[in-house]
Amino acid sequence: MIKSENSSKMLNVDGDNICIVCINVAFANAGALQNALDCHIVIQQTEAKGFDKLLTRTPLGINSIPDVDHYIFAGSGILSRIDVPKLNGRKTVIISDSHYLQNTREIDEIIQMHNIEVFCMADLWKFCKFEKKMYVHPFIPISTPIKKNKVFTICHSPYHKVKTNQKGSKEIEAAVNQLKKGQELEYSCIKDSTWEETLAIKAGAHFFVDQLSLDNHYAYLGYEGGLGKSGLEGMLLKCLTFCGGKPFDSDIPAPPYVVTNRSNDLLEKMTYYIQHRNAAESRIKRQYDWSIKHTNHIEVAKRILE
Repeated sequence: MIKSENSSKMLNVDGDNICIVCINVAFANAGALQNALDCHIVIQQTEAKGFDKLLTRTPLGINSIPDVDHYIFAGSGILSRIDVPKLNGRKTVIISDSHYLQNTREIDEIIQMHNIEVFCMADLWKFCKFEKKMYVHPFIPISTPIKKNKVFTICHSPYHKVKTNQKGSKEIEAAVNQLKKGQELEYSCIKDSTWEETLAIKAGAHFFVDQLSLDNHYAYLGYEGGLGKSGLEGMLLKCLTFCGGKPFDSDIPAPPYVVTNRSNDLLEKMTYYIQHRNAAESRIKRQYDWSIKHTNHIEVAKRILE
């Protein structure tokens, strides 16, 4: 179901001179990035729910970081788990994980001390003080067949229990339950599934709700919302994708997801697009075209190497 292609020749880079360092290959979609670069990859955790199938080389352990010209830290949390001063050469970090909110001061000090280039995801953009570029998760072309269910289906993918608090899963379910009172539909909350299973569920769904931007997310976390890997999958699999978020300027155009920051707002907008199918299809096409252009793993890799 997952199409893995070694396309490093398209980039004309020496994979032996680049190393991705990450907690696991799901962070910042490091598996797809490594596939584009065909470079070394160092991981701390081996459990990857299928993402390891993307890799073109056998991963190295956290104590076996090679000497290379360019280190790409996929997820900022890895910076506090390795001895950064021992690594020579160019350094780039992708801020894409909650570790940054938990350890902002420590990670900021490491970035500043070692002159590390910064890419950052939308939901952490306002918390990162450094000059930065937008990071969009890279995807190898997804070959999962897109065949929508006969019964109208809405899905949401918090991944695991902790994320249900961060992503506003209870509020999302409340909106769906209100919608159910007016028509027949199915709701799928995807948790503890492999990546292939998740893709198959999304391929059959009509709407995908990524997250709501709430005033107070789980504990100390304060995500601003904005599309992550899960939402991008929804757009690539031609679901009408809804996500919380606040507008800001970056170096690439904002993704055309449907912005929904509260449960009642989500209900209102889902109702509108169910009643106006032409508008939904037009929005789905815009989302798909944006995703194809900006999430291609080769293009994302090129931006990292600029």
